Amino acid sequence: MDGLDTRDDLSEEREPIDDLEEIPLNDGNKEHTVQIGSNLKGEVRKQLVTFLQRNADVFVWMPADMPGINAEVIEHYLGVDLRRRSMKQKKRSFAPEAEGDNG
Repeated sequence: MDGLDTRDDLSEEREPIDDLEEIPLNDGNKEHTVQIGSNLKGEVRKQLVTFLQRNADVFVWMPADMPGINAEVIEHYLGVDLRRRSMKQKKRSFAPEAEGDNG
């Protein structure tokens, strides 16, 4: 391993590479849509849209769409004391900068 971190910086919002096309899932609700890349053409696009529409029942739009799943599994609690002031944590360096040759 060369020591480079290839993960994206998740702190900045990313834009899609392509324009997106909204696809209705045909369940009677116009708000239930998914987005696919507008560059998909022909048979690949047709197969993807068919697959998404055929499997529309696996999409979850609200917690009520998941009956039988314990709320402890799907809910997140962030233990924050709202009476305290927020603080910015000091930046920590986990890997020292490499000096000289990278190879």
